[in-house]
Amino acid sequence: MSEKEIQKKIVEQSGAIAKAICRGKDVELRKSASGVSVAEVSKRVVAK
Repeated sequence: MSEKEIQKKIVEQSGAIAKAICRGKDVELRKSASGVSVAEVSKRVVAK
């Protein structure tokens, strides 16, 4: 996949990215079979 194709996929996912950020979530972009997927990052405290 070329850089331009990846940029296009990210722009297509911009709505999902904006919604997650507005909810106060962190967002992670991952390479997937379809190009790019968006994942909300959970920062749970495992141990203190």
